[in-house]
Amino acid sequence: VFDIQSELSLAIIEALHARLTPIEKARVEQRPTVSLEAYGLHALGRSQLDRRDAQGMQSAVRYFEQAIALDPDYTLAWVGLADSLTLLYDYHIDRRERLMVRAGEAVERALELDPLSAEAYASLGLYEYAQQNAAESIMALTRAVELKPNYADAQSWLAWVQQLHGDTAAGLQSARRAVAVNPLSGEAVSNLTLSFLTNGDFEKALMHYHKAELFGR
Repeated sequence: VFDIQSELSLAIIEALHARLTPIEKARVEQRPTVSLEAYGLHALGRSQLDRRDAQGMQSAVRYFEQAIALDPDYTLAWVGLADSLTLLYDYHIDRRERLMVRAGEAVERALELDPLSAEAYASLGLYEYAQQNAAESIMALTRAVELKPNYADAQSWLAWVQQLHGDTAAGLQSARRAVAVNPLSGEAVSNLTLSFLTNGDFEKALMHYHKAELFGR
């Protein structure tokens, strides 16, 4: 499965006459995990986490933990675990400090396994935000976007933190990018609604608010 993914990616890149550096080519060919079962558990974890409710987040933690048990070197499983624990805390579903300790450890492990992982940097940004470290959060999320501009979660979380930190223009720009990358993300559409609102564009804010309602936001 992973070989087919790599072959398709390289074929598309060749068809577009794009050139990759040796490092970029190596990352395209890199297998995310040695375990197809862990890969499936990670996918289930992400789908549960995207629900953004208590049951979904708690289920996601269990799926990511199972994936890590099968492949302790699976970077994205550690990322998913960190995101799930941080969001459980940030959404006030479980405010035990132990969650943030575990989330920090998971982020650290993900970056240790892959220092160039955009997803790991996004997790770090989310973690720093939950710790009320806005500057550090923006720095990590900006790095995530630099590494992987099409990672919608990074763009959306960056937009949110920029809004709360008072940089509404940058927040709107990031929110637009997040929705452009993933128009089916309820979180991204919700953040774009807030961005239009804080920038004084009430007509567009209302329009996107109705879209966000479709996702239960």
